[in-house]
Amino acid sequence: MPWGPVRHRAACVLTAGTTAAIVAPSTKRSRDEGVRTVPGPFAAVKSPAWYSVTNLASSPQTSLRRLRTRVLATPPENESSHAPCDDPRSSARRKDHLMDILRILEPGPFTTIQDRGRYGYQRYGIPISGALDKFAYRVANLLVGNPETSAVLEITFAGPKLEVLGETALAVTGADVPVLVNNEPQDLWTAFEVRPGDVVAIRPARRGVRAYLSVAGGILVPEVMGSRSTYVNGRLGGLDGRLLRKGDILPGGSPTVPRALGKLPDELRPTLSNRITLRAIPGPQEDFFDEGLELFFTDTFTVSAQADRMGYRLDGPTITGKVEMTTSIISEASVPGGVQVPPDGRPIIILGEQTAGGYAKIATVIAQDLDLVAQARPGDELRFMSVDPAQARKAHQALIQKLVHIRSLVRSSRP
Repeated sequence: MPWGPVRHRAACVLTAGTTAAIVAPSTKRSRDEGVRTVPGPFAAVKSPAWYSVTNLASSPQTSLRRLRTRVLATPPENESSHAPCDDPRSSARRKDHLMDILRILEPGPFTTIQDRGRYGYQRYGIPISGALDKFAYRVANLLVGNPETSAVLEITFAGPKLEVLGETALAVTGADVPVLVNNEPQDLWTAFEVRPGDVVAIRPARRGVRAYLSVAGGILVPEVMGSRSTYVNGRLGGLDGRLLRKGDILPGGSPTVPRALGKLPDELRPTLSNRITLRAIPGPQEDFFDEGLELFFTDTFTVSAQADRMGYRLDGPTITGKVEMTTSIISEASVPGGVQVPPDGRPIIILGEQTAGGYAKIATVIAQDLDLVAQARPGDELRFMSVDPAQARKAHQALIQKLVHIRSLVRSSRP
């Protein structure tokens, strides 16, 4: 997994199996190279535990409560720049609108509640989390008339089986998954109405990995640190910070706008392929590599079985650094899209659940192409194409214009 030696001074989350603990930062790298099992959709992935537990003065549960209390009492920096994760009205003002909307009959292997993410708390070791395929997530909400930041179900590879408890509209986007309502097929990237007693089944993906199921009015579990996103390793957000289970009941809100039974035209839907090209900006430590940098941008890699919400480890050519350089650096903040090169030379693409790392980063995948990573499955081929910041900004502007166009299409489809 994509963690190197961590020597930053923010409080960090350490997980061992299903136990989560908050530990004081250690100024020395621990020599106890224990392993930590991280749940993932394809395999149990083990990673070094670089955190010292010698300063843990109380139980893991007590320490977690203390950090939650401290963080909840401390607004994030630049709080005004982080929009709420749902309708601008607070959850407290919407209590009268809560209703039970879905019951989980079968949960699927890795189904969680996600929204845009948890911003402003990385200094505490709390990652962003949130939906990995952000385009599919935003469009799923638009199709049912929700704010784009509403909470949805992120479905990994094979989906849940759900009983509908209240009349509403649903939409499924992202991976190519068969969607059935009472055994009747439904179109992807299209909103459809459901009524109490209906059974919705999401079958295994034919292509891609992650699908997003939106509910008109949103999924209204309580916010934790400004977000409803589930961070499983830290037991935060979602339903008790965990994967969904059989028997769970999801609360939702009655739609406050005319229901939008939207449909995304085929030409605006992403193309899912097992041969993927990712645009990446070299660096920030590209000067640690010479031949390795050229090999990175010219050769082909494959996604390994070690692929989950924290990161994707790649198989393929071994990337080596300059003889006089080391692949380990003083740990620094991590951003989604950074490509770390650990000592074994197998690159790791960082996703949304890491806050710091101590390996040199050869390149950074642009934000728009991280949606492609989220849909890559083990065995898929990846190539990297070098771009500069100007090209990355141009890609971002193109995405903005595409979303503006989609919003206009959805509005025009409303009754």
